[in-house]
Amino acid sequence: MRYSLAILMFFFVAVANAQVFNASCDSYGRCFVDVDNGRSIVVEKSQRLQLDGWPKTFSKDEYYMNVRGVCLADIDGNGSDEIIFGADTAIYAYKGDGSFLWRTDLQGIAYYPPSCVDIDNDGIPEILIYTRAKAGTSTSYFYIFDKDGNVREGFPKSYSNTQIIIGSPVIADFDGDKQMEIIVAKFGSSQSKLYVYEPDGSVRSGFPKTVAGRFAVTPSVGYDSRSRQMVDSLIVLNTTEAIYAFDLNGNVLDGFPVQNDNVKFSYQSPLICHTNEKTVIVGASHGDASIFYSLETNGQFSDGWPIPTVNNAWTYTAPTVGGLGETFDFYMFTQRDSDAAIHAMRPDGSYISGFPAPRADLDEGGSEGVTTYMYSTDLSKIYIFGTSISGDANGEGYVHIFEANPDLSDFHETAESPLRVQGLSFMSAVNLGDVNGNGKLDLVVQSYDQMGEGTDSIHVSVFETDYDYNPNYMYGTYKGRNDRCGFVTPFGLDLNVEDALSDEISVFPNPVCDRLNIVLNVASDLQIVDISGKTMFSYIGCSENYSIDVSNLETGVYFCRIKNNDKVQTVKFVKL
Repeated sequence: MRYSLAILMFFFVAVANAQVFNASCDSYGRCFVDVDNGRSIVVEKSQRLQLDGWPKTFSKDEYYMNVRGVCLADIDGNGSDEIIFGADTAIYAYKGDGSFLWRTDLQGIAYYPPSCVDIDNDGIPEILIYTRAKAGTSTSYFYIFDKDGNVREGFPKSYSNTQIIIGSPVIADFDGDKQMEIIVAKFGSSQSKLYVYEPDGSVRSGFPKTVAGRFAVTPSVGYDSRSRQMVDSLIVLNTTEAIYAFDLNGNVLDGFPVQNDNVKFSYQSPLICHTNEKTVIVGASHGDASIFYSLETNGQFSDGWPIPTVNNAWTYTAPTVGGLGETFDFYMFTQRDSDAAIHAMRPDGSYISGFPAPRADLDEGGSEGVTTYMYSTDLSKIYIFGTSISGDANGEGYVHIFEANPDLSDFHETAESPLRVQGLSFMSAVNLGDVNGNGKLDLVVQSYDQMGEGTDSIHVSVFETDYDYNPNYMYGTYKGRNDRCGFVTPFGLDLNVEDALSDEISVFPNPVCDRLNIVLNVASDLQIVDISGKTMFSYIGCSENYSIDVSNLETGVYFCRIKNNDKVQTVKFVKL
């Protein structure tokens, strides 16, 4: 990083030899962190109290902080999100009430957030994470876990002479078989390799591909998880020096790489932004001529782009884009400048009125984190969330909440913002979800102490807002969704993609007590599996109306799998 760690330090009382801390809070909002040797630290919390059971504090590597936040995903099928994250050399899963689910030790240091997707179409999500090598070592690892934290057979994959695998795992279905491929960018000192893995851990034919230079961002791929298909045959990945675009076979596209000696890349994971008119690559850079850019798939900058940062300030920002109609209303970036912290442009490169917008932080202010947002349930407002470079004199970081009209007019910080978290929120994200299942938007933030000592800590904070949770109109995490594909469309865009089975089946009632009814218009095979993947019932060649007696099943979440030739549809249902 360009910035000295000294800039990032703040005054926090550290306790030697601490491992996992338990936190409790009193009615005044003071947080007591109980440590192994019986002492405690008192830290003032935000004016908005956190949910019961939070915050929690964990040991941290002496040198490396976590970046880009956590993963929120419903891994146990109960309708609310679990909180999954890495800290030092372990990965953890917690429920929203603060109760512990599991911990699994890692080889290497958790750095970027996990990804979470059902990679083999069995109705049960898997969790994927990379680690970076610890100081003095040179091997990184790639893990896949089941929902209970067990390591998948054939994993972890190890990469020798590799200090870091950049980013989070990127998960997409390249060939429409409902078996997800995983994209891995292996960092090298003089050259890098682009891997694509199948779910069984084998390397996809034609890969890895080798390029000169060091991969420096999480890749993006033209896969739309909502329609579950590849829309653009495109993989975008930046080295420290250039922007690369590949097809799905790993061939570099005409017009790429795009390079400028004064423009460098690291951490600014680009987005693939698709409308019915065209697809562009949106991102940012650092260097002596730092820019925000929109790039055509022929390697030419879009009209009106690139746009320089204010004062040529370096930025590690990952972009955010959004729109309610069939075109994007805004591209949003942040930078290290308290007077011009937030940038919002139209796709033609013109600034939206009121931007760049300041951020009321101490010192330099600004942000290098991930901006997330959610539209109100009536779509009349947009709520925008971000972190900050700065911390206050008490060693607390900032969480910012903004409100605006959908066109970003009347953009303003809310009265209760900024919230406070223990440690710095620099380079992180405000992750959006509903961790307690009450229909209200929850904010989950991972922050950290950066003192360059063995007693540094990572903190996970959980706040609840008054906003009704609107998951269908939300850009809620690093790169938008938990597959980390970075493929984004306006919310009103119809890709005209239909799943081959989705309009041909109906499963009801849901929840169910006695008999589950399944209406099929084409002969199919049926399976009922439980949350662990165990097959409870199996039927071959069912057609038309089919009824299954599920009265003897225990109460819980199950999946109905309907298979016709090579097409599979999975429907979740609840047995009462």
